Amino acid sequence: MIIRAVIIAIFPKLQTDKTDVKDTLTTMKKILIVCSLFSCLRVFGQDAPYSTAQLKADLEFLHAALKKSHPGLYSYSTKEEIDAQFNSLAAQLPATMSGLEFYEYLTPLCAKIKDGHTLFNPAETVTAYHNENSRFFPFKIHWDGIKMFVALNYAATDEIDNGAEIVAINETPAFEIIEYCLLRMMRDGESPAYPIWVLNNWFNEYYSYFYGHPTEFAIHYRLGKGPIQTKTIQALSKKSIFENRSKRYPDQAFSRTADQKEGNGLVLKIDRELKYAILTIKDFDNTILEETYKQPFKKTIEQYFSQIEAGGVTKLILDLRNNQGGDVENGRLLLSWLMNVPFQLVAGYAKVNEPGETTEAKRNKPCKGPEMGVFQPKSRAFKGELYVLINGGSFSNSGMVGAALQFYKRGLLIGEETGGNQHLLCGNEEILLLPNTRISVAIPTLQYQIRKADKLSGHGVIPDIVIKPSIRELIKGGDEILNHALKLVSFGK
Repeated sequence: MIIRAVIIAIFPKLQTDKTDVKDTLTTMKKILIVCSLFSCLRVFGQDAPYSTAQLKADLEFLHAALKKSHPGLYSYSTKEEIDAQFNSLAAQLPATMSGLEFYEYLTPLCAKIKDGHTLFNPAETVTAYHNENSRFFPFKIHWDGIKMFVALNYAATDEIDNGAEIVAINETPAFEIIEYCLLRMMRDGESPAYPIWVLNNWFNEYYSYFYGHPTEFAIHYRLGKGPIQTKTIQALSKKSIFENRSKRYPDQAFSRTADQKEGNGLVLKIDRELKYAILTIKDFDNTILEETYKQPFKKTIEQYFSQIEAGGVTKLILDLRNNQGGDVENGRLLLSWLMNVPFQLVAGYAKVNEPGETTEAKRNKPCKGPEMGVFQPKSRAFKGELYVLINGGSFSNSGMVGAALQFYKRGLLIGEETGGNQHLLCGNEEILLLPNTRISVAIPTLQYQIRKADKLSGHGVIPDIVIKPSIRELIKGGDEILNHALKLVSFGK
C-alpha cells in the first residue's frame, strides 16, 4: 500500500482508457523504477530475515548437492557456466533476506540448469502461513505466448469478463510479469511449453512468490481492440477463490488432484455407430490413480482395450493432454496395447559416478532403470488408426510415450509441444531442504536416455499438426484440438 501511495503521488491517475498501449506501457516502465526503490518494503509473513552467512551456507549446500547427485546438471550449460552462476549469486547477496526473497533470488538457476524435474519451492512454513492468512490474484489467466487473457474470473465481482486481455497488473506490464516468472521456473532445455502450461494453471501461486500478496490489484485490461480500462480488484483468500471457482465453473477440473471425481482418471468413450473411441489418460501415477480416482492402471486399461476390441473400434483418439506423467511401467503397458512393432520406451539410464568431472560423459555411468529394453506389442493390441492429443502439460512419462509413438510413426500427434525433452530427461527426485531457509529443492538422481540423438534438441515432442487453443474457444468451453481430431476421424486426413 505504501508503494501504491507513492505511485499515485508521483503519477496522477492513468487515463488508460484514452491512451494507446505503447504510451501506457512506457508510463508503466517509469513506474517500475519507483517500485524498485521500495522493493525492500515487501513483507512476507512468518518469514524471518536471514544473514549473508546463512544464505551463503544454503547456496554452498545446494551447489554441492547438485554436483553430487544431479545427472543432468551439465546437459544444457557447462560446468563453468553453472559455477559462475553460483559465484555471482554468492557475491551479490545483501546483508539480509527473507526466505521468500531468497527463493526469488535463487530460482534463476532454473534458466541455467534447464531440467523440468528440478523444482524449487519456498519453505513449507511460509507457504502454509500465506495459504491460511494471505490473499491472492483472483483470476485464472491464459498466456498465449504474446498476450495475457482472463481465462476464468474468480474475483468477488464479474466486472472483468472472461476473455479480456490483461495489459498490466499493479502497474507492471503483463509480458514483463510472464518473462520474470518464466526465468525462475522449471523447464527442459529451451522449450517454454511446460512452464507456460504451469503458469496458466497456477499463476496466482507463482505471482505471489515473486510479487508478494497485495490486498488489491489494479488491472489494466481491454476487450478485443477496445480502449484500455482500469479496475481495482480486491485480492481474495484461497478459500474464497476456491468457493467462487466451484460455484461458477463446477464442471471444470484445475489441477492434478483437485476437483477430480472417482472413476475420472482413465476415461473411455466409444461411439459404436461410427466405430471410434476416445481414451483419456489424465495421469500415469499409480498412487494418484488408485487413491484419488480408485482406478488401478493395469486392470482398467486391459478392460478398456477389451471394450475397444468388442466394440469394433477402428479409430482411436488418445488424449494425453495435461497428464504430468507418473510410473514408467504404465507408459510401457499403454504402448504395448498400441504398437504394431517391437518398441523401446527408454534406451538406457545413467547416474552420477564422478561428481567432480566437468562433462556428463565423464560424470555419469550407465545403470539399471525401470522398463529398459525392447518390448513386444500385445497379441490383441489395437491395430486401427491412432490420433494422439498432446500439449505443454504432457510432461515426463506422457512426453516419453508421445516420443515413442512419434519415433515409431504410430499415429498422428495433434496439439501443442509437450513438456520435457524427446531425447533426454531426468527423474527419480530426492527432496532437499536448505538448512537455513528450508527452501525445498527436488533434485533428480537418474537420467533417462529416451532416444539417442546426434544433438540434444532442447525441445519436447512437436506435434504433426500444431493447434494452439484460442482464448475465444477456451472461455466458451470449446476444444479445438479434440474437434480437429474428431474431424479427421469422421472425414479422414
